[in-house]
Amino acid sequence: MVHDSVSSDVDRLALLAQLLSPRIREGFAGLLSTPTMYRQVLQELEQLYGDPAATVQSHALTLTNVDSLRSESVAELERFYLQVNGPVSVLQMNNRHHELNSIVLVSQVASKLTRNLREKWAHHVHSRSLEALSMRYFVDWLGNLVIEKRFLAGFVNREQIASSPSSWGKRRERPHLATNPKLVGATVMAPVRLCIVCDSDSHNITSCPTFSNMDITDRLKVVRQSRLCLRCLKPGHLKQECRSKGKCSVRGCKGTHHPLLHGAPRMYSNQDLGQSHLAAKSPGQHHASVTTTRVNCQSNKVQVLCAVVPVLVTFGPTTCTAYALLDSGAEVSMMSSLLSRRLNIQGGKRLFNIRTINGMSQVSAMESECVVSSVDKSVSFKVDPVIVVPKMDLAVRSISLKLGPSN
Repeated sequence: MVHDSVSSDVDRLALLAQLLSPRIREGFAGLLSTPTMYRQVLQELEQLYGDPAATVQSHALTLTNVDSLRSESVAELERFYLQVNGPVSVLQMNNRHHELNSIVLVSQVASKLTRNLREKWAHHVHSRSLEALSMRYFVDWLGNLVIEKRFLAGFVNREQIASSPSSWGKRRERPHLATNPKLVGATVMAPVRLCIVCDSDSHNITSCPTFSNMDITDRLKVVRQSRLCLRCLKPGHLKQECRSKGKCSVRGCKGTHHPLLHGAPRMYSNQDLGQSHLAAKSPGQHHASVTTTRVNCQSNKVQVLCAVVPVLVTFGPTTCTAYALLDSGAEVSMMSSLLSRRLNIQGGKRLFNIRTINGMSQVSAMESECVVSSVDKSVSFKVDPVIVVPKMDLAVRSISLKLGPSN
């Protein structure tokens, strides 16, 4: 055991804490803070997870639950191979030949391959006896496939670079077919680039270090230009059509955007938004970010008319008539303090970062909820949360409409 090679319980406990999963580490948080409790922690872990039969069963279950192969790229094949090889190695080390030679288990794992690879696997084992049909044999076949794909991908890339030097430096290459004349007309598929930012095939945009280090406005620009979903950062659909149930993990935010887009403006100009100096946080108050929008317009002669409608706003037993500015780009709903006093709205005070066209400012505001209805009360919906701000800078202008004779 690796812990026996360490001289002190302090080092042993530190090693043990690093090896535990976050869920288990949280369950033993109190014991992991004291080196004298190392032996007790180790004993409890052995009682809970040290049963060899349970360990073998969990690895067999892991094989049946392995994620399906999404593509035949080198990175995806390597991911699938490693997820299968780990449990198979544990079963082999424990001499679990029954599980390793299970035709049912092999068939279940092989069904996770792409259709093309399933056909290759079936052709590969067609002429062999049933004794050769085992998980170890399947993993070895996968390993050879990964090696071939990696070699072929590098070979094809060199051919592409030599044939089209003008394509150097281009970003976000799409998968395309390349024909190698040295392989007697064989057609191969270039590796799929999972990351649209750095062209890597080992990670996607959500785990890209280059994307994470970008300014929030630049991240949104990449997402907009690549037409990615604002919720899952994947192409092919809009946020309203996204099947993902993930929400922003930033504390205090209830938005359905991806955490990497938290605080980004919904609409922005081509110039960088200036940021003003933030005021110091008040003790005992929570902190949150609120993003409003600004509209980018190329002509200074164009004016934008925002939709304003009369509504009924209700809080508890009190209902007031007000006017609502419909801003399709805003991420939150805001209310003036004057209207909140008329409604006698109650709520908790928080600190909010308000980003507008003039930059960012920090204000202390109340967060509550209300019900907004049409004037005829035919439609109503709950607004949660609504932020009560001391002042709303809205320019009220009137225009004169002269109707000419109709033709």
